[in-house]
Amino acid sequence: MLPDAKYYDVWIVKSNQVIREIPAVTILQWIAEKRLIGRDKIRPSGTADWFEVGQHPSLATTLPQKDNHETDVFDAPFHSFKKYQGVDDDVDMIPLIDVSLVLLVYFLMSSSSMGSGTSTKLPIAEYASVQGVKDQAWIEIENDKSYTVGFAERKKNQATKFDTQDKLIAHLQGEIKKGQGFKEITVYAPGDISAGTIRTLVTSIEKSFGKDEISKIHLGVTGKK
Repeated sequence: MLPDAKYYDVWIVKSNQVIREIPAVTILQWIAEKRLIGRDKIRPSGTADWFEVGQHPSLATTLPQKDNHETDVFDAPFHSFKKYQGVDDDVDMIPLIDVSLVLLVYFLMSSSSMGSGTSTKLPIAEYASVQGVKDQAWIEIENDKSYTVGFAERKKNQATKFDTQDKLIAHLQGEIKKGQGFKEITVYAPGDISAGTIRTLVTSIEKSFGKDEISKIHLGVTGKK
């Protein structure tokens, strides 16, 4: 015998249509509207075995005396229930992709393979900073994997070089603690620097600072003027 449940899956036999998680009160309404007949099947949501509607005592009493009509093919309201074609079809889950990161890696790889003869012009920068933005720091990744950092507005003629990313991050954190914070950072590098090196640096900066400390990180700047 079909057990009682709060929600049911419905299998409309004629159209081979399965609709999941239907409230019991809605099933009673569908029977009254002759959308379901005795040979249609239901089951408690989350279970495997199907039962004909007529096998449920409380539902059988609401069925018409003569079960000679056909079930209408209908669509459940889009916002109310989950609709599936076929029996027990699984939903394909599509993973979310960080499109901006994919485009960045593609751009860096394309620029490296095209060499210095590329006709694509990168935005011009003044002291490796985007013009018109105040309180900005700039970081240059050198060919020897070292890092040079400077501050476009505060210290135009001063720059400090570090041999590891950890030392660079610690220096930036020290500048913020001094009350000399900066809102944005511009990162640039030669074309032969791998995308992984740039991505690792950007990730380290994002993990080390909050949005209230560093709001934007710019990439793809040609170099210091």
